[in-house]
Amino acid sequence: MNCRARREYLEAIRSRYRQAELREKQVILNEFCRNTGYKVRGQEAADEALEQTTEKGCSYEDEVVAQIQGWARLVAAEVHHVGGDNLPGDIVLQFGPNSAIGTPFSVVIEARDRQSPLGRKAITDTLSRAMGERNVNSAIYVSRTPDGLGKEIGGWAEGTCDRGAFAACAHPNLVTALRFLVVHERLARLRASQPEVDSAHVESMTLEETLISVWQQSLAEDKQKVDLEDKHYPVGLFRAKKLRNVDFRYGELSIMGIEQNPATNSRWAALAREGKRIMQFRCKGRYIANVCEGKLLRYPAWTALALPD
Repeated sequence: MNCRARREYLEAIRSRYRQAELREKQVILNEFCRNTGYKVRGQEAADEALEQTTEKGCSYEDEVVAQIQGWARLVAAEVHHVGGDNLPGDIVLQFGPNSAIGTPFSVVIEARDRQSPLGRKAITDTLSRAMGERNVNSAIYVSRTPDGLGKEIGGWAEGTCDRGAFAACAHPNLVTALRFLVVHERLARLRASQPEVDSAHVESMTLEETLISVWQQSLAEDKQKVDLEDKHYPVGLFRAKKLRNVDFRYGELSIMGIEQNPATNSRWAALAREGKRIMQFRCKGRYIANVCEGKLLRYPAWTALALPD
């Protein structure tokens, strides 16, 4: 029974289950488990399964597929919704020789719509099983809301497990996570083929991807230094305003990232006061862009300075 069929079946039996006596509920539950493959123990778990698990899981998987279809077309990747087989891993993206990455590469996505937070270890174990089941070496755990991610993750985390690289994020950062894993794979293959390649040659990260990476490491992960290829840039602190900042280079460009000051009157300051993590970027004396919760916005100065895409 595929995802859509399970959802339609659930709708058909939900009202009957709600009105049933306890003994009849058990009969309906046994039928539900037999037809869908779910294993549910206990009345509370049964109620949750019938009210939330199938409906939320399936509808959110469909939402994720719809969001990434457009991006996948741009990079010539194929999207496969495989969650209907009730095995680890809901969606698989496959990149072929004619895709943006240029060689075969796959990413599995585990899509969850849950209200209770899942910690880093549990997410790592979940993604390791999904990568093993789908025979891929990169994975994403995406939660519909930040509530489904542990405090140590926030809106973003990245790492590696025994099967490969992964990212964990809330839904707004899903495409950023995909781009991150693609860049990670390209760099890994480049280093494997040319171990002594210099930093000028390894400029496979675009300027946009570099700015997002600086934001991610300095604000999302709260690191004391930012790593860009083989260079390491310390994260400083403006003592008076207690704002983090980092000076780094992209090719011949010298760029500064500055944490958004929440004490000003701008709309970005208002978002910072709401808890959004924002970094402004300056180049050649002008603000060129900002990154807010993993999303980059270019300013007119980007075009005026003829900065690279």
